[in-house]
Amino acid sequence: MTTLKALSISQSAKTMLTENHELIHVHSTFSHGLNLLVDDRLIFIGDSNSPFGIQLSQNDMHQLSLVSKETTVFYHNAKLYFRNLLKPITVELADCPLDAWTMSTFSQDSASLEKRLHLIRNITTPTGFDLSVDETLQIIKTELPDTESRVQWLLGRGRGLTPSGDDVLLGYLAITRSLNMCVSATENILSDRLKIDTTTHVSYEYLHYALENKWSLRMVNFLESLHCASDEAFTRQLISFLDYGHTSGCDTLLGIAWGLEEILNKEGNI
Repeated sequence: MTTLKALSISQSAKTMLTENHELIHVHSTFSHGLNLLVDDRLIFIGDSNSPFGIQLSQNDMHQLSLVSKETTVFYHNAKLYFRNLLKPITVELADCPLDAWTMSTFSQDSASLEKRLHLIRNITTPTGFDLSVDETLQIIKTELPDTESRVQWLLGRGRGLTPSGDDVLLGYLAITRSLNMCVSATENILSDRLKIDTTTHVSYEYLHYALENKWSLRMVNFLESLHCASDEAFTRQLISFLDYGHTSGCDTLLGIAWGLEEILNKEGNI
């Protein structure tokens, strides 16, 4: 048997695993992680942190690469057991540091935000809608004239475990949170409409926790860079962020651009 030690655990995952679970299902697997289904909610296990996750080292995560939907998983006494593998694996969670990332808030520097918006809008990498960021943004603005229609159109729209429309909404929530606009109309409408059956289970989790101001460290660091880094450093972060997922990075940036433009328009800066 191989025993792995978790680097950190989110509060949500810790709460879900307070009782012994005789059978946990593997919901989905990726090259960098996997999702466990526990009482109709997901726990992500990977080599990066998540608002609903357990983080392992890259080497330890590699040892879980043979886990599939057929793998038997159960939880007992602060340990996750992965069975019916060639070599059974246990993930030790006792005394695991708690992972909790909320979005910091920043003062609004309109001139700097306009520069950031310009950089994002000029991205030519296709979004999940097969258009550039600027082209997709124009569709959202012109063909979906009000907030409710935008949320309704975006929620659950697209392919994969995190549909493009949901990534757009996630980016919007992130930028508005970072500027302390916590009661935006978009956020209120999304809160009312978001249910497990309105999108994929994975996207539901990310949006659910975003509405509670709980994020991945990747998102927190990117927004800090957007507000605080030099132009050169932010450009490097932007290029790195674009590489996330198939189109998730670009779709999230589209949402950030949407939020930035909305905020700057309200201030009369663009």
